Amino acid sequence: FDLFGHSSPKLLGTLVFMSQKRLPWTHFFARVGEDLPARGPSGFDHQRASAFVQTTDGPPCEVATRAVLSQLPGFPVERLEQLFLELRFEEAIGEEAASATLFEDSVDALVRLRGYGLKLGLVSNMAAPYACALDACGIRDLFDVVMYSFAEGAMKGQLDGHGIYARAASRLNVPEAQCLFIGDTVGADYDGPVAAGMQALHLNRRIKKPVQTTSPRPTITSLAELVVLKPAAAEL
Repeated sequence: FDLFGHSSPKLLGTLVFMSQKRLPWTHFFARVGEDLPARGPSGFDHQRASAFVQTTDGPPCEVATRAVLSQLPGFPVERLEQLFLELRFEEAIGEEAASATLFEDSVDALVRLRGYGLKLGLVSNMAAPYACALDACGIRDLFDVVMYSFAEGAMKGQLDGHGIYARAASRLNVPEAQCLFIGDTVGADYDGPVAAGMQALHLNRRIKKPVQTTSPRPTITSLAELVVLKPAAAEL
C-alpha cells in the first residue's frame, strides 16, 4: 500500500490524508527560487530538491538546507535560516503531520485483508517528519513491513530503477509477481510496481462507480472494493 495523498485532502490519498495542508517544503523551495535572480545564475530544480528531501533522513531544516546546497553550494545559509523563520517552517511541518487523518474505509479494509491471511506492506514516499503519522493513526501494527523513502534512500517512481519495490517484496518474503500494489499515484503506485514485476490497482477516489473510463489501468474508487478479494489473491 501507499500511505499519503499529496494534493486535495478529500480527493487524493490511499490510507491517510492531511486535513491541514501547509505545503512548507513547496513554499520554502519557491522562496529559494525567487532569490536566485538577485544572487546569480538560475537552475534550481524544485523536483530534484523534493526528491532529495524524501530520500534523506534528518531534521527538517538540516535536510532542506542540504537539498538547496546540493544544487546551489554558494547559497547563503543565513538566508535559508531567515526563510525558515519567515515561513514558520518547522511549525508548519508539525501542524501538517499532526493533521494526518484516516479515510473512513482504511482500517476496515486492512483488518479484513489481514483476516484473509494476507501479508500487508506499506511503501511510502515521504520526508522524515511525517513518519509519526502512521503511529498516530493507529495502523502501524496492521502491516508486516513498513518502508519509508527517507529511510530507504530510494523513492517509488524513480527512473533509475525499481529497487524499492523489489526490496519490499523481499522483506515480505513474497515474489514480486504475487504482490499487489495499491495507491493513488499512477507513476509511483501503478506504473512503477508493474514495471518491477508486480500487479497493481490504481485507487482513484475522485470518481464514483459505475463509471466508464478509458484508462487501461485496473481502477478502484474505494478500499471497500478490496474486501471482495479472495485469500488466494496476491500480497499487498
